[in-house]
Amino acid sequence: MLKIRLKKASLALALAALSATAMPVMAVTQPATPESVQSSRALAELSRYVQEMARKVALRPNFSSLQYALIENNTVVLSGYAGENDTPLDHETVYAIGSVSKMFGAASVMKLVQDGKLDLDTPIYQYLPDFRMADPRYQQITARMLLNHSAGLRGDDVINDSLFMGDNNTKGYEYFLDTLALQTLNADPGAFSVYCNSCFTLAEKLVEQVSGQSFTDYIQSSFNEPLGMRHTSTPVQGPGDNYARLKWPGRDGGLPWIHYNVIASGGVNSTAEDMAKFARLFMQDGPDLLSPQSREAMQAPEYLRGFWPEDRDDSGNYGLGWDSVKLYPFNDLGIQALAKGGDISAHHAILVVLPKLNMAAVVLSAGGNSGTNQLMATRILLKALELKGFDLSALSTKSFPVEAGASMPPHLLSYAGVYGDSGSLMQVDIQANGALRIETGTQETEHYQYAGQMGFVDAKRAIRIEFVEAANGHTYLWDRRYEMDKGLGQNAESAYRAQKLPPNLLDEATQAVWAQRDGLRYFPLKYLYNSEYYFVDGLPGAKLALSKELAGYVGALRIRDAYTAASEVQIPGQAGRETQHASFELHDGQEYLLLNNDLMLSEQAIPTLSTKTSRVQIGTNGFAQWFLLGDQTAEQTLNVTLAAKSAYAVYDKEGACVHYSLLDGAGPVRLPKKGSIVFAGSPAAVFELSIP
Repeated sequence: MLKIRLKKASLALALAALSATAMPVMAVTQPATPESVQSSRALAELSRYVQEMARKVALRPNFSSLQYALIENNTVVLSGYAGENDTPLDHETVYAIGSVSKMFGAASVMKLVQDGKLDLDTPIYQYLPDFRMADPRYQQITARMLLNHSAGLRGDDVINDSLFMGDNNTKGYEYFLDTLALQTLNADPGAFSVYCNSCFTLAEKLVEQVSGQSFTDYIQSSFNEPLGMRHTSTPVQGPGDNYARLKWPGRDGGLPWIHYNVIASGGVNSTAEDMAKFARLFMQDGPDLLSPQSREAMQAPEYLRGFWPEDRDDSGNYGLGWDSVKLYPFNDLGIQALAKGGDISAHHAILVVLPKLNMAAVVLSAGGNSGTNQLMATRILLKALELKGFDLSALSTKSFPVEAGASMPPHLLSYAGVYGDSGSLMQVDIQANGALRIETGTQETEHYQYAGQMGFVDAKRAIRIEFVEAANGHTYLWDRRYEMDKGLGQNAESAYRAQKLPPNLLDEATQAVWAQRDGLRYFPLKYLYNSEYYFVDGLPGAKLALSKELAGYVGALRIRDAYTAASEVQIPGQAGRETQHASFELHDGQEYLLLNNDLMLSEQAIPTLSTKTSRVQIGTNGFAQWFLLGDQTAEQTLNVTLAAKSAYAVYDKEGACVHYSLLDGAGPVRLPKKGSIVFAGSPAAVFELSIP
């Protein structure tokens, strides 16, 4: 398959909730005079409950530390922290909030709308004259489409958006519009909502153009200062010294801070208490920084504007900025809950708001994931509601029903075949006896059995699979889940997981060209020396592998001709995010791959490092210099003299990073038997090498 590095750890779909009844329930009865959670009795019990929960979560193997806060009306009534850090944790320890930053982008756009400077439904090219694309449909894109993820952009399009602290180069963001100018859209604007980081980077550009301020200055004056958010910053300002470190396997000091220079997409830094204050913007009785009309518009079900799975219990149903405007299990209680999660390499975050009850919970963490954080935030809010006198006795665990002796209709056999999302393929096999098997190639085989009502259920009755023939002509695998976290409760998810793909028959000449590329790795050239991708994800780049399951595909990309392939899935939600367009060019006899904006060189053009190699120099184009490691240097000791603003990284044959000079120092380093090494730095930077 075409193995493609997904940026920002793919922002895993935040799966929320405790538990809920197996049948829909009436709205929970609200007490006539709800007790404030700020009363001494309620607050003491809540504090004990949450701190114990936080302690247990922070002890999980993939967590380093966490921080939480609960706000009611205008007051942060509860906050705390748990876990380990190389400096003492406190209420002012700063975390990166990842994609929760998108709420700053959404709030900024809405403020400009209410100030009469911007219209949600006017094409943005009329405000942003430098925005253009190699696709005339770009002129249909509106600010609303950016905020509800329906603009049709491919996804992540900024190279060098995430850099280890030190040299904070922002050119990736600065040239973002030039990058888009070379691209086509993946879908008609407004057709459906699919998670899109680039939508919010484009929204950031829009805010700067319309407001006449940098995005950092705009959110500082519009939100941070009026709300008293003293510990919230962007990469422009830096996190300060009191920030949460992430422990890392085999690395005692953990990872240093990582700047995300796409601020409205994922670059804001904050604390749980500051984010609780920020949540006031979205509360019914919140400050007038956002008007009631703006708040209501943001929490409307924007996901229903395009095609979408039938409404069920879920944690992914987009508003303007929000991941969810109908968060489970609050929907079963007749309480609207809004949620936005964020996942980047080192930090994870969740913001959950009950707008009509003027309450919100925030959980930030180093390590872990936003889904676990969301479960914890949900527990905090449900416990607070219980202490306020709400009757939550209706809540219980859900599972999928199974119709005893159900016979599968024969026509369901036709849904067998190959399905794909934006980055991978899966084989779906259906037998006449109702057995369904899914082979993903990366996980254990999934088994389901026909359970009636046109659906298949797993043995635990936690997952239900159905097939949907949508009005757009595509067939989708609809995946619904109720899965338990033993410590935090049940989550819910409902999404189109994959789209059925037809075979793609190629002529012999095209097949022959692609056969020559089968199995080759392509090495990235444009990453700066302090890019996190040299270390966090292991060996960066892409490895091409022609699909054995489906003719005419390389991974999930459909081959169009001898020189281009592209992901063409049209899947709303998360499964269709970050689609890729691959094109190949020959320069001086060497083949280059352009994967969206990521330029790579074929391994066939990569030289092998020699014991006689004594000097490596970065060219005037600034491209990284790669070498393969072979028998001559196996187990040899390499010494490197580094230039300023430069680094090198060594990878073993499995692609694991065994030495990255930015984190491990200049060396010396013992070279593996097989693998690769990269040198990166400013144009004309020189590396002096010696291998005794």
